[in-house]
Amino acid sequence: MTAADRFDELVARRDPPLDELVLAIAAAGRPGLDVARELERLDDLSDDLTARDAAGLNAELFGTGRFVGDSERYYDADNSFLDRVLDRGRGIPITLSVLAIEIGRRRGIPLVGIGMPGHFLVRDAHDFDSFYDPFVGGVRLDIAGCASRFRQLHPSGGFGEHLLEPVGSLAITSRMLNNLTNVYLGASDVANLAWVLRLRTALPDATLSLRRQYAGVLANAGRFWQAAEAFDALAEEQPERRDDHRRNATRLRARLN
Repeated sequence: MTAADRFDELVARRDPPLDELVLAIAAAGRPGLDVARELERLDDLSDDLTARDAAGLNAELFGTGRFVGDSERYYDADNSFLDRVLDRGRGIPITLSVLAIEIGRRRGIPLVGIGMPGHFLVRDAHDFDSFYDPFVGGVRLDIAGCASRFRQLHPSGGFGEHLLEPVGSLAITSRMLNNLTNVYLGASDVANLAWVLRLRTALPDATLSLRRQYAGVLANAGRFWQAAEAFDALAEEQPERRDDHRRNATRLRARLN
């Protein structure tokens, strides 16, 4: 089974495990990654800690410098792969937050992901005014502190507490894949962009626009048969553009001759 196939299986579950989802992303990017071993590494890290509450966990993981925010190479793709975060001890807000959530789960310390625009956070699942910023040393923030962090990133943006609502594993996964999409688009890396979009189109929130983008990337990567199949599927999903999609599929199959 490929990593993409495993990703599809996980997405189809009612409540897919976050650690397996994000490691499936890593395995799709680097075929051969031993996901079972990476899960054991998370278990081992959990066993090494002594924290009994959210504050202690964030302090032990991030306040000690064991894991830090990578502000120097923020857009390095490695920062979006959980196994590489474990290897390097550095990451971006969302991957460090995933680490906190998963280590917390293993230690019986429930944390939830907070998808604040521009800067992912975690929150104590039982304390609605205790947020933590893994990217900045695991510091505790109240709602006012979150608002301040938001305004640093979005000086003209409007802050509201609705921006601090918890998000589930699929939303976290979608945001991680969106980050990788931007990384590979910026680098004009069509090969890597193709597998990222393949995973993104498997998510429930995948739009027709995203599916068209995926078909186009497959074509640009020279994967004409797969691109044609993607356009065939679009023809069924988007009747108003059926003729256009079928012409694209026909044109791509002609390039195989």
